[in-house]
Amino acid sequence: MTNLLATHEPAGKAAHQTLTDAQLYGLCKEYGARALEARRRFTGLLPEVYKRRLYAKKGFGSIFEFAAKLVTATAGSR
Repeated sequence: MTNLLATHEPAGKAAHQTLTDAQLYGLCKEYGARALEARRRFTGLLPEVYKRRLYAKKGFGSIFEFAAKLVTATAGSR
C-alpha cells in the first residue's frame, strides 16, 4: 500500500490538494477498505473482551460502553 499523501506533499499545501482526482478517489477507496477491515477485526475481539470481562477491569460499565468509547477514542486518536 503506497502512501500517496507522503509522496505528494509540497511545502505549504495540504497533501490532498495536490492529488489528481484519480489518486484522491483511490485513497478514499483504500482508506475505506482499511477502516472496514479494522472494524471487523475490532468486532471480532469483543466476544473475548466480554468473556474476560475486560471492559469492567478497565472501568467501563458494559461491553457496549467499552466498544463505543474505544471506537470514538480511536477516531479521535486517544
